[in-house]
Amino acid sequence: VGGGLAWRPWAGGPPPDAAGPAVTRLRVLDAHRAKVNDVAFAPDGRRLASTDTAGRVKVWDARTGQRLFVTPRAAADARVYACAAAPGGRLLTGGSGQPVVAYDWETGAKLREFDTHVPAVTGLAVSPDGRH
Repeated sequence: VGGGLAWRPWAGGPPPDAAGPAVTRLRVLDAHRAKVNDVAFAPDGRRLASTDTAGRVKVWDARTGQRLFVTPRAAADARVYACAAAPGGRLLTGGSGQPVVAYDWETGAKLREFDTHVPAVTGLAVSPDGRH
């Protein structure tokens, strides 16, 4: 079982509906061997992050599809269920068997860990001003 990713740039406006034009696939990434759980674009649109049930986060160049880095697994049983872009060049990830982690979008460096005190983090969101 693997997870492929496909996307196309969005020019804004209302999303296409079922009766609208077909979506043109611009790129498919043979991204993960495990189930892909979440994806997030960096605020500038240059990077795309994807998470999986094998405990990995992969960051891609959104234009070329080149894989830029893969985060190490926190533990053998770790899963990554969620990711979110945050201001200041940060990527937040969360799951089970590991804390919420803030990474640098450009380098993949781990910036900070946040203890969650819950069995699993299945979603992440950041306020527009980045304060919450």
